[in-house]
Amino acid sequence: IVSAASQEEFTQLCNISLSRSSCNNPPEQCPPGSYKCKYTNQCYREAERCDGKAQCLDNYDEFNCSSANYIDFNDGTFGAGVRSKNDSLQWMITSGNTPTKNTGPTMSRDHLPHLSLLYLEGIPITDLEKMTYSIPGIKMGKYAYAEMSGGFLGDKATLTYTTTARCMRFHYSAIGSPGNQLSIWVNNTEVWMVQASPYQYGFTNMSASGWKQSQVNLTGQFVTIKIIAQRGPDDLGDFALDDIVFLNESCPVSAPCPPPLFSCG
Repeated sequence: IVSAASQEEFTQLCNISLSRSSCNNPPEQCPPGSYKCKYTNQCYREAERCDGKAQCLDNYDEFNCSSANYIDFNDGTFGAGVRSKNDSLQWMITSGNTPTKNTGPTMSRDHLPHLSLLYLEGIPITDLEKMTYSIPGIKMGKYAYAEMSGGFLGDKATLTYTTTARCMRFHYSAIGSPGNQLSIWVNNTEVWMVQASPYQYGFTNMSASGWKQSQVNLTGQFVTIKIIAQRGPDDLGDFALDDIVFLNESCPVSAPCPPPLFSCG
């Protein structure tokens, strides 16, 4: 609940809950090999730190995770990823909107695994899903995207990684026109594909920002991964990627949420 007397002065009441049981105080320390979440009465294991899935309700275990196995693009690079020089189209890194209207992530921002952290830090946000990272002192996040403008039907943009991981997790945005497609190939075999679709918040399992999460099982052996964005009959297919995580364990199996519920992004 947020009320404001002016643009600069805010009063906040956060995380109010009522319970029939006694209040639980945060643990003074977590078990060996685990760490305490910053704002919630939870602990997370070392192996769960920066694994692409929040264990803490405040997402603290997924905060500041950029590394060789966690590519968030915020440093302006693709990590160890290599773009194909022979492609007609290219993957690029940006913040805010993509150049083509009605495509790319909405809300002018990257995928934010730490969005709730910003809220809990006391930043006055009356509507989290309308946040555009224009708040003074907060750095604009970055993500990778494939620009479809200027190309022709069938043109591609390829981003290649090599790894010995057993699982690849990632967030993606696929807002646009059907016919534009994003696919993942492992050793020249297609293992995952999605076609662009118009933005319809409330009718898909995407968040209001347009991001979804997915994962691909790998062998644990040395493999070459190609992430390919392919242009359809129009240029409404600026696919986006963020928070690519390579894990040395099999991808977890999670049951889909029953309708009308949606999975968290």
